Amino acid sequence: MKKILILGANEKQIPLIKAAKEEGYYVVVCDYTSDNPGIPLADKHYQVSYLDQDSVLSIAKKERIDGVIGNNDPAMPMVAYISDRLGLPGNSPETIDKLISKSAFRQFQEQIGLYCPKHIETEDFSVVEKSIENLNFPIIVKPSVSAGSQGTTKIQANQTGKLQEVFNTCKGFSRNGKVTIEEYVEMPTLEGIEGDIFVYGDTILWNGLFTTRRSIMAPMIPMTYIFPAILSQEKLTVVKKNVTKLFNEVGIRHGEYNIEMYFTKKEELFIIEVNPRQGGHLLPQQIKKHTEIDLTRLLVTTAVGQNEYLDDIVKKEPKNNFLTHHVVFSDISGILQDIEIDPVIRKYVSEIAFHKKRGEKINQRNNATDYIAYVTMQFPDRETQLSYSRERIEQMIRPIVKE
Repeated sequence: MKKILILGANEKQIPLIKAAKEEGYYVVVCDYTSDNPGIPLADKHYQVSYLDQDSVLSIAKKERIDGVIGNNDPAMPMVAYISDRLGLPGNSPETIDKLISKSAFRQFQEQIGLYCPKHIETEDFSVVEKSIENLNFPIIVKPSVSAGSQGTTKIQANQTGKLQEVFNTCKGFSRNGKVTIEEYVEMPTLEGIEGDIFVYGDTILWNGLFTTRRSIMAPMIPMTYIFPAILSQEKLTVVKKNVTKLFNEVGIRHGEYNIEMYFTKKEELFIIEVNPRQGGHLLPQQIKKHTEIDLTRLLVTTAVGQNEYLDDIVKKEPKNNFLTHHVVFSDISGILQDIEIDPVIRKYVSEIAFHKKRGEKINQRNNATDYIAYVTMQFPDRETQLSYSRERIEQMIRPIVKE
């Protein structure tokens, strides 16, 4: 029986735990709590922090694990450390460090000749005051090491009065206490390219690419996910070429990577970030509905060196179902009454999943974590899908909120 170590046992890790159990693996979890919902699903639980390097390595050796995985940003350096030390499928810690630090990632892009904006990183605001004149406004201020879009703020030239406040907020969100400031790269449209890309050795699976639409009210936060990606063959070739170069140069050898990017006004591909984990907002589940490829199963099986499922996927032509996954946000804070869905689009709705309950207080969208619900739709063809999945969608699916 294969034995797998999973770092963490909260909601994000439950799909990993379930997939491993379905494969018949013995599942060990490290989670510092005693009551996270994934703990009862595992075979063995060690109540230790997965950030405790010595303890986790000791557990991995004691249990004689065949593989190790995680699914949130803080855990991924430890996944790399354990797999590296024990010679298991995975990546070097240095590889993951270059991805999780927004500043290190920009430096690496610059080093290998990929497009990237001018940037600085510091924990000292006085450095910002001295360096800011070398950057063109608007600028983006973001935590150097943090998940999602927490604290990330766009600052115009006439808004420097709030720069220190934003800097301090981002510093509080950053796990290394540092803040990255970079020139803002304008998106020509509200649509970018995102995806969960799977890597195993020299094999790269591109089936998880999709288009992400953002709201004009919050252009920093992904909102609507459109499968498959709205891309010409020419641009798809550029995406594959640049991402492959990045993965090869940084040394990625295994795992599922959530990537965000878009083409600038000058048609340069700007890779915003590469997260060394599965995408949030149930994206692996949506990719499975779109292609019938189970990336979670793929991650679990290849982590313990079993490649039969990967081999099957490589041989088959994947499905190409037209799916739209919409994340519902509110532009005001208040009490959630309901979600209103226009009857014209309701017939395409396959699933509604509430994150917030009716009658519960919700926040105006400032971060990706402020979402209210998911509405997933299946369409018969591309034309129908696009007619509902772009400009009209916020009018057709909207929260009813009492201030």
